[in-house]
Amino acid sequence: MTIMPKQTLTKADKKPHKTRQKTIRCLITGFDAFGTNASNTSQEIVEMLPSEYKIPRTNTVLQIETAVLPTCCVNSWRMIRKLLGSQYCDVLIMTGMAGTRFTLNLERFALNIRDYGRKDNCGHEWNDSPIHKGEVEALQTDLPLVALRTALRKKKFSASTSYHAGTFICNEVYYQALRYQAQSQKLGAVLFVHVPTQKNYVGTMMRANHADVQSVKSAAKRKEIALAAMSDAVLEIASFCAKNLK
Repeated sequence: MTIMPKQTLTKADKKPHKTRQKTIRCLITGFDAFGTNASNTSQEIVEMLPSEYKIPRTNTVLQIETAVLPTCCVNSWRMIRKLLGSQYCDVLIMTGMAGTRFTLNLERFALNIRDYGRKDNCGHEWNDSPIHKGEVEALQTDLPLVALRTALRKKKFSASTSYHAGTFICNEVYYQALRYQAQSQKLGAVLFVHVPTQKNYVGTMMRANHADVQSVKSAAKRKEIALAAMSDAVLEIASFCAKNLK
């Protein structure tokens, strides 16, 4: 019987195998101020986002590009389309402010309708007109929104599912983006998220007994905390989308 000599492992041999890093490219947008609003929460949220974010407990890194869209039916989608065409993108998340809402609203459908009820920032005003004549009346995201809502709530973010994004510019860019995804098959995930005003989200956090806001007396500071929380929630949404790519 031949006895093989005992092998000695070098330091290099003992090092654990490194898992290759995966990069997901995300475009996240907000809107500028519109109507009588002096500011737009969605703009402030995207301006807080980092350019890179490593998803905890994974080997995945999000490369994030942000854009603030003009509240205009023509120029908003034109800007998104240009950005999508100039570079590869896996995930598109669009955000917009809804002044009467109190949670982050994950929008399921976009409608093929323009029915503004007010002028956009470029003076366009549409009444009961299709975005694309002769095409389907609604398009739906294929993301599992109930699972996303559950994931957000587990992280203490107040989130709800909503069935459509209205009939103003938010809905317009959502319909255009879902249509682009279906035709080009270049985007793995598309979602529109309506966000509340900072004041409304402060109220939601207070009702949920969030210690972060309850321990603060200053209304301005509470709004800062609410804004940071919503920005963190958008990162969680981007992470979820990255994990659920086709």
